Amino acid sequence: GRERVIDVRYDLRSSPSILPLTTRVEPDYARFCWDGIGHNGTVRAHIPAGWTSDTTMQPVTITEGTDATTLRAPEGTVPADFYACTDAFDPASVDRVYILGPTEQLVTIDGWLSDLGWKDAVSQIVATDLPRLGELIGVPMPAPELRIGEVARVMPFDTMTDYRPEALTLYIDEDIDRAGVATVALARTWLNPTTIAEPWLEQGLALWTGLSAVDLPCPDAGSPPTDPPPTLAEWGPPAPARAEIDRAVLRWQGRTACSIVDAAADAIGPLAMTEVIVELLSRPEPADWRAWLEAVEARTPEDEDITPDFAEQPLMANGVVTEAELAEARSAG
Repeated sequence: GRERVIDVRYDLRSSPSILPLTTRVEPDYARFCWDGIGHNGTVRAHIPAGWTSDTTMQPVTITEGTDATTLRAPEGTVPADFYACTDAFDPASVDRVYILGPTEQLVTIDGWLSDLGWKDAVSQIVATDLPRLGELIGVPMPAPELRIGEVARVMPFDTMTDYRPEALTLYIDEDIDRAGVATVALARTWLNPTTIAEPWLEQGLALWTGLSAVDLPCPDAGSPPTDPPPTLAEWGPPAPARAEIDRAVLRWQGRTACSIVDAAADAIGPLAMTEVIVELLSRPEPADWRAWLEAVEARTPEDEDITPDFAEQPLMANGVVTEAELAEARSAG
């Protein structure tokens, strides 16, 4: 069958078929997203031998070769359904430092040699903002050790993939100067698919805790970018062909999810919100909207200004749950 090869050793940007998905190519680092849309046969990527890579969105098979490492789509995958994002770098080009986290985690920080300021900034954030983040969440960081790597976070498709729990690896945007970027990313070491079942809740909690740790509010979601508005339940990697509108949708979804968490925190108070997060993280299975409602409503103060449906109404309004699903959950409980 036909095969498309993405070879990072040369100029990735010279291939018209993947130009819309390319994000960054440097002599010692590459960040690219690749798909199989419109192609038959095998989908694979080549990176230089000896480089380290992490791929998200889709699992890939990795084969080490003398001249290159090959990343290949899973057997049986229809190429038109394949979509992945890869970070690859030469380990020899990494500037590494080791520090201790607030609860004695070994934190390894790997920055690019060309961007020494990023490493220094992340080291400072781990020392000063990470303890505050732990206080808001209420439990120590679950990772016994953590690697933090610098990444070019340009594409909108991987909002949920900053943290790789299986590898205890966190990627933080090179644009470290944007307020809240690092603390929101660090929040994902607690709040990720291993602990939170639904993307809207994971994103909303990570944004709220990460921004609150540096005394920033949730950003205003503004008007919905589409008509009808997006729903928070329909969340996932969008089609690359709709990159611009999907960027707006993901931004709106994330900010709306943050506002839902923020409204609950305003109603029950910050200490009670920490109790909510502790309860969600202590569950044997990743928490969903049912666990969220149960935890929030159990801590609702007796206040005449708080409407009885303050917690459930924004979930129904934003398509997380239907009225019928909510009624069914109530009757089962």
